[in-house]
Amino acid sequence: MKKFALSSLSLTLIGAAHAQSSVTLYGLIDTGLTYTSNSGGHSNFQQASGILNGNRWGLRGSEDLGNGLKAIFVLENGFNLSTGKLGQNSREFGRQAFVGLCRANQFGAVTLGRQYDSVVDYLGPLALNGTQYGGTIASHPYDNDNLNNSVRINNSVKFQSVDYNGFKFGALYGFSDAAGSFADSRAYSVGASYVFGGLKVAGYLQLTAAARPPTRAAQWPPATRPSTQAVSARTARA
Repeated sequence: MKKFALSSLSLTLIGAAHAQSSVTLYGLIDTGLTYTSNSGGHSNFQQASGILNGNRWGLRGSEDLGNGLKAIFVLENGFNLSTGKLGQNSREFGRQAFVGLCRANQFGAVTLGRQYDSVVDYLGPLALNGTQYGGTIASHPYDNDNLNNSVRINNSVKFQSVDYNGFKFGALYGFSDAAGSFADSRAYSVGASYVFGGLKVAGYLQLTAAARPPTRAAQWPPATRPSTQAVSARTARA
């Protein structure tokens, strides 16, 4: 099966309030025409939503607390341009929803909420679908490596460091939030990247603890996966 985009249109909208406290309204609209040579035994020509990037709008804000410390938040909605429906299983802010504290000139940021894992933060920028040349259409089938950002971690706390002369690192922990089953369905994620001249290196380790056979009705917390991923690294030269 071959699939490619014949055309794509992307619009980015950004507006900001200028003050020590600020809220930015932003968005991205992406649509185009695609042709698939074999879809259920037939060719298919269609208008598609989010060919290179997922459609979205969001609010990003910060509040200066003094001494270099800021309170920050992001609320980001995803939607299907073709139908107008909400994305991410009809969540209002399914792409991202978090709040935290940031000391950008010294340590980094600690945030809590629904967030991306270390695959997206550190490995994603080196993948083809993390560039303007690939995007969503260059993703692996079913996004099995999450390089297309389709999986977010609910109930998570996350740390991301500042840039130490080209080296950055971070970690995420996703709580199961299940009474009596604290160790079930947890998510761990750590990652790092290093940039030196034209060399870019990134690696990550992600673990998702599988649940024990339940003795009562139970469900996986949304956006967590019962799997284990090994350490991975990629290098690229600009």
